[in-house]
Amino acid sequence: MSLLEETTREINSLFKNYIDLVAVLICDCEGASVLKLISDNHVNNLQQGNFMMQKLISCSENVCKLELGECKRIVSQFDDYQMVTFFKDRLVVTLIGNNQIETGTLISLESEFKTICDTIQAEIKGI
Repeated sequence: MSLLEETTREINSLFKNYIDLVAVLICDCEGASVLKLISDNHVNNLQQGNFMMQKLISCSENVCKLELGECKRIVSQFDDYQMVTFFKDRLVVTLIGNNQIETGTLISLESEFKTICDTIQAEIKGI
């Protein structure tokens, strides 16, 4: 099984366990998309995928301007969605949930992505 198939399978199992989880975006630290998955339950509800990425980039830039040191996580809340972004080595992982999911649930999923990020990092280093 390829890395992409294995990672997709793991994230799809998270979508089944957390029905209010809408999407998972994984980028490298330069903003290049590594993986973008949208839950089958919410594929029609997330029409503005680029809008979400623009908001994420804007939030990241504004946090850096504060000069508070290295940012560990960013939480953004909108009327219909909320995003939790965390940084793992040279990867940026964004979890998008609808307004029904608890923010703490999204934050707790960070531990679920440790193995996924480690695997992706190893694959990227091997290229």
